[in-house]
Amino acid sequence: MPDPTNPYSASSLPQRFDFFAQMVEGIVLRGIEHPACELKRAITLSKDDLGDRLDFVKLVQGLANSHAGMECLVIIGADQKERRFFEVSNADEFDAAKMSPILAKYLSPEPQYEVFNDMQASSGERYVLIVLNKVQPRPIMTLVDGKTDSKVHFRPGEIWIKHNTGLKTATKADLDLMYEPKIEQEAAK
Repeated sequence: MPDPTNPYSASSLPQRFDFFAQMVEGIVLRGIEHPACELKRAITLSKDDLGDRLDFVKLVQGLANSHAGMECLVIIGADQKERRFFEVSNADEFDAAKMSPILAKYLSPEPQYEVFNDMQASSGERYVLIVLNKVQPRPIMTLVDGKTDSKVHFRPGEIWIKHNTGLKTATKADLDLMYEPKIEQEAAK
């Protein structure tokens, strides 16, 4: 039997969808910048724009490794400065079945997330919402080089983390915070 108190159960999915739609509208229309929320006007996962794909992977890794203590959001089709939505014509690229092999190629372990790739703003624009779960299998590290002809986006073994509103490589203190819940859990056993 579905459990309505479980946010990931099928019965609560419509409520989560509506909740996120309302919350995202408030974030975008106010131009809110927050460590647990990233607004992107446009992103592509196409192999034709490898730089954009690698920047997206690094962003997802950084949010999944962050110490936000809450679900983190990536809103594609929103501009913070203009405080409005923009139509996302490539929303189908962000189907979880298409995203998963891309993230798994570059990151280990793959972050836990939900994709809502058919959201619609009250003004009519289609946008994409990616919700990274609060609990992640941290630390999430890069597996391979992520580089284009002009730039190295990340190297194998790097651990990127979203700190405040920017990305940085994880420090020893960051790693200690990531392992702390696991250590406490083992000590309790």
